Amino acid sequence: MTELAEKTATEKTATEKTATPQIATPQTWRLDSDTGSMAPRSALDVLVDLNDKVTTGKVGEYQPVPLGFTPMDKTIGTGLRAGELLLIGGAQGTGKTTMALQMARNIASGGQANVLYICFEHDEQYLLNRLIAMESALAHLPHKTGAIKIQDVRKEILGTWMAEGGGAAQLASNPRLRPSLDRIARYGQNLFLLRGSQTASTVRTSGSSSSSIASYRATAGSSCSSTTSRRCRSSRSRRARPRRSRTSSTASRTSRCPRRSRWSASSRRTRRA
Repeated sequence: MTELAEKTATEKTATEKTATPQIATPQTWRLDSDTGSMAPRSALDVLVDLNDKVTTGKVGEYQPVPLGFTPMDKTIGTGLRAGELLLIGGAQGTGKTTMALQMARNIASGGQANVLYICFEHDEQYLLNRLIAMESALAHLPHKTGAIKIQDVRKEILGTWMAEGGGAAQLASNPRLRPSLDRIARYGQNLFLLRGSQTASTVRTSGSSSSSIASYRATAGSSCSSTTSRRCRSSRSRRARPRRSRTSSTASRTSRCPRRSRWSASSRRTRRA
C-alpha cells in the first residue's frame, strides 16, 4: 500500500512538471527577397520612433518643400515631403519637361533642398539651354518680349564663339546670355542634371546617386553655404562698414567657393574688357 502511494505521488509530480506552460515568443512577420526585406511595425513602435525624432529635432520630413507654383502647392499641402511621389501626366509636347525643370529650378533656388533632375530624353547641355531660356523669360515677366527663346540659345552660343574668331571665347561676353547665366550660377550648386538610361538609371542607382549628392554637398558645399550666410549677415551692416572695391569683394567670394571660381573669373575678365 505504501509503495503504491509513493508511485502515485511520483507520477503526479512528473505530470505537473510536464504540464508546466511555456511562454510563447511572439512571431514577427517578415518577407525577405533578393531586392530587400519587408516587415510590419506596430503602432507603438512607430509612435516611439516619432517621439524620438521630435526630441532630437529630426523633423525634416514634416517640412514641405514648395514647388514655386502657388496654386499647386496649396493643392498638395504646401509642397512636397520626403517619401512622396508626384507624377506629371500629359500628351507629348505639352510642357512636362519644362514644368518639371522649373520645379527643380524653384526648389534649388530656394536653397531648402538639393535636386537631382534625371531626363531620359535630353542630355545635360540641352537642359541647361532650357534653363537659360527660362531665366531669360522670368526676368522679363510680366512682359513676353525681350526674352531669349529656346531656339535662339544655341545661336547665341555659336555667335559668341564666332564673334571671337573661334578663339578663347567666354559666354559672359554675350550681353543676352550673361544675365541668365549669372542667375543660374547662384543656385547651380544645388541643381544636378543627369541623362537617364534604361539600364543604368534604375531606382536603386538613382537612390545611390542621391546619397552621393548629399555627401558631396556636405563636404564640398559647406564653404558655399557658409559664404551665403556670411553674405546675408554682412548685408545688414553694410552701411556701417567702409565700402570695398568690387574686384576685391568678388575675389574673396570666389576664394571661399571654388566651384564658382571659373565663372566668376570669366565674368571679371569680361567686365574689365
